Amino acid sequence: MANRYWVGGTAAWDGTAGSKWSLTSGGAGGQAVPTSADDVFFDAASGAVTVSIPSTANCLSLTCTGFTGTITGAGSILDYGNLTLAAGMTWSHSGNVQFPATSGSFTITSAGKTLASVVIQTTTATYTLGDALTCSGLLSISSGTFTTNNFNVTCGTSFGSSSTTTRTLNLGSSTISVGTVISLDTRALTFNAGTSQFNLTGSSGGITVSVVAGQPTGVTFYNVAFTSNTTATKNITGVNVFNNLSVTAPASAGVMQITFDSPQTINGTLSTTSTAGNRRVWFRGVTYGIAQTLTINSAPS
Repeated sequence: MANRYWVGGTAAWDGTAGSKWSLTSGGAGGQAVPTSADDVFFDAASGAVTVSIPSTANCLSLTCTGFTGTITGAGSILDYGNLTLAAGMTWSHSGNVQFPATSGSFTITSAGKTLASVVIQTTTATYTLGDALTCSGLLSISSGTFTTNNFNVTCGTSFGSSSTTTRTLNLGSSTISVGTVISLDTRALTFNAGTSQFNLTGSSGGITVSVVAGQPTGVTFYNVAFTSNTTATKNITGVNVFNNLSVTAPASAGVMQITFDSPQTINGTLSTTSTAGNRRVWFRGVTYGIAQTLTINSAPS
């Protein structure tokens, strides 16, 4: 394992070593391209430069403390350790950031930057948020442990954990905003909802809990809200439990449909908002003629 400091000016982080990498901050270039065993640093001595990532880039940990330049490009970043971005940098990278460590405990600190898509595909490692996480695309946890550390999470498209590999999601008191779908596979999944709040913000989508024979039939959420006021049909699959479930009605006269393919239990309140003026919410089974049961402690409001 070695350190790699960027000293290459405006250039591409690719397979060409050249004079881009140094063993020390601001030192002489000429070192090899980083591998998954090397910690990578962009710092003040790297300059206010633009570094593009055109193809896959590997590192042990990526640290950008003090960096005032730009990281861009569409190649994937494979980060086998910590990720530490900096408030003073520009992050316009549009590729996936993948975390494939096989073991250990690591922290993801994005410093207010919007990542494209984040994929946690470790074996048994734990990834914990060091601050709020925003993804313009998806957040996928296919193995290992993901802990929000009570920080908020925003996913432009989906929040998912679909795999047969052992994984644990610890959501604490986080608010998790999801653009389209929450997609979960119950096989080998430990889902610790804590007191989290899921907000489904998109005009379509819903909650998809895949059920396989012999496996748990659903998950236990805490609070879930469908917050989009666009007329649409949104689906919930799996036999799930909620603390509170709420739905915002359409912005104008019309019907928001929430469909279920299985019974659901709401331990607290099932509520609707903004239902004045012929704006309605309709709860129904996904298949006409086949009833589904909603067990609740408070009538819809």
